[in-house]
Amino acid sequence: MEKYNELINSTVLTISCNNMPPTVKAEYFGYFVARVCEHYMNALPATNMFNSSTFDKGYKKQLEDLATKVGAIIGSEQPIMSVGNLKYLISKVWTGICGDHSEVEQASDGFVCFTRGILEQFLSTLNSTRFNQTGSSGDVANLRRAVAVRGVLNDVISSFPQRKDAIATS
Repeated sequence: MEKYNELINSTVLTISCNNMPPTVKAEYFGYFVARVCEHYMNALPATNMFNSSTFDKGYKKQLEDLATKVGAIIGSEQPIMSVGNLKYLISKVWTGICGDHSEVEQASDGFVCFTRGILEQFLSTLNSTRFNQTGSSGDVANLRRAVAVRGVLNDVISSFPQRKDAIATS
């Protein structure tokens, strides 16, 4: 998973190392995850995801560029082969912005809960995802990738408390 370390580090620092309020940092996280998943699913971008129309244009561009790079790596793999990579990436960014990074302070429980809510909100929008590719073979591929994203997000959300406890004790 070393091929993702630089991208994870850049994403964590882009989200965390600024003077934005915690809620905005969480929304940046949600925006990044949504963009990565949209690339993975070959989906059309959602408009104004997580208040993105109000984001600082420089940070937004950085997150879009990072998501595009990640999406290009993960999206080129078969869904079953790539779900572990997608899960790893999202988990590492989430734990990183919550304090499992040397340059990021330990997050409050409120921030952790808010970021969990951000992921759950994105998860709830998957049924209305619009895809770039349609037709019989495209529909099957879209469904497979959407199912993979749903499974990844559910797994990341459900396994985060154990990771947070490990962060707090290390």
